[in-house]
Amino acid sequence: MTELQVLAGDIVSGVADSEISADDREFLISLIVDLLGDRKRWYVGIRDRLVTREEVALGMLSHIFTVKDGYFTTGNRVNFDEPRLIEKVLASIT
Repeated sequence: MTELQVLAGDIVSGVADSEISADDREFLISLIVDLLGDRKRWYVGIRDRLVTREEVALGMLSHIFTVKDGYFTTGNRVNFDEPRLIEKVLASIT
């Protein structure tokens, strides 16, 4: 497992409902790895202090909120009210 996959798994564990399906969990991990890595390069942005952890956390939640036509907004699959849970995980980057 890569460092980005570990971080993404920790983020998903922090914000996803404990009853989330394995497929949904894997989808979210893949999405977050993509956002931290090549797609948005948020990992480098945090490390180099170009963006704040709060900005990245809110951006991640925004992507999760809109992906798959809002699929994760129904059924309490993801807690969108706690970006601080993501920020705590992202603190390991700096």
